Amino acid sequence: MTTLPSARPKSDGSINILLLGESGVGKSTFINAFVNYLKFDKLKAAEKNPVVLIPVSFIMTTDDNFTEQVVKFEGNDTLSNEDHDNLNLPIS
Repeated sequence: MTTLPSARPKSDGSINILLLGESGVGKSTFINAFVNYLKFDKLKAAEKNPVVLIPVSFIMTTDDNFTEQVVKFEGNDTLSNEDHDNLNLPIS
């Protein structure tokens, strides 16, 4: 009797994760937060030199007058497909 090879390919240990969601719901922010969670043991260490895989920006309201401020989370890499001057308008 002939033995057929296994249908499962060998694993290299990589895991692919697909994040789906509308523009502006926080997919890139989640990815940046997750990688910093894995890299740093303490929040203070991450604050000093955070890893930014995907530059993000969003509007946050502050104080009792609901003053809007743009928060940008950017790295040293200037190559980005995000248009930070037009929030919530992806170009990718």
